[in-house]
Amino acid sequence: MSFASALIWQILVLVGKLPMRVRVAVGRFAGGFYGSLPSRERRIATAQLTQFLGPTSASQGTLRGIFASVGVTLMESLNLNPYLNQSTLHIECSERERIRALAASNSGALFLSAHTSNWDLLAAWGISEFGLKIFPIGRPARSALLHRLLLKLRSAYGAETIWRNDRGGARELLRVLRSGGCLAALIDQDTRVKGVFAPFFGRAALTPVSLVELAVREQTPIFAAFAFRTAPLHYRVFIKELDKQLPPAQILTAYNLELERLIRQFPEQWVWFHKRWRSLPDGRTLGTSEYLSYLENQEDAA
Repeated sequence: MSFASALIWQILVLVGKLPMRVRVAVGRFAGGFYGSLPSRERRIATAQLTQFLGPTSASQGTLRGIFASVGVTLMESLNLNPYLNQSTLHIECSERERIRALAASNSGALFLSAHTSNWDLLAAWGISEFGLKIFPIGRPARSALLHRLLLKLRSAYGAETIWRNDRGGARELLRVLRSGGCLAALIDQDTRVKGVFAPFFGRAALTPVSLVELAVREQTPIFAAFAFRTAPLHYRVFIKELDKQLPPAQILTAYNLELERLIRQFPEQWVWFHKRWRSLPDGRTLGTSEYLSYLENQEDAA
């Protein structure tokens, strides 16, 4: 690790030792402040909220809340131990016994999650409380420094990330499932991977499909799993098993509909600034300016 990387890591370690309430307050303030400024991300969030939740949803408070939620997540994730050490106090989940049974069975599983609230907390909680062998699947960060920092943060709670561009990645995914490990992926974004169009907020959204196809072939249990803040320093985890007998496109439809249902309950806790519907069924992938115009035209047509 370079001197700069080591220095930044030490700073993050020191910040991570601050009381959780302090870190949460700092993250909420910094994120909310950014969300009040004019930016490309704010424009995208405003356009998508208006299009999919209605004009009144894109209020100043909601926009600040979306970015404040991300700020809180970043500050929390520097050190999740305060949550993990007292998980029954901070994390509510009605499916704890179902997860314990899965861990005891030592069988593989696929967890499909999303960028809702604190997504890294899900994996850390599954490892810490239940002893699940969880392997998050991710795309390498564009910054080499950020990539190394993410590796260190995740390895601190026992997660071994599988990167999508690694050689032999497909064989590694199969090995994990067949050895009783759990794959975990965030599939709520429009990325350059194989996908199918599945309804999301009433509009076709390109949704990654390869992991679901693998799980269906292996007849591996598939779960939709999300975490949402319900109070300061308190989370609720929602877990729903999806029918692995269904075709992959139908499984992804069920996933999207479950995610949509929860986003409607907690609209500030999803990354509305991601261009979720930028890929169109006609094969086009829209740039930012095109996408904003597309959303505005859709709104006018409605």
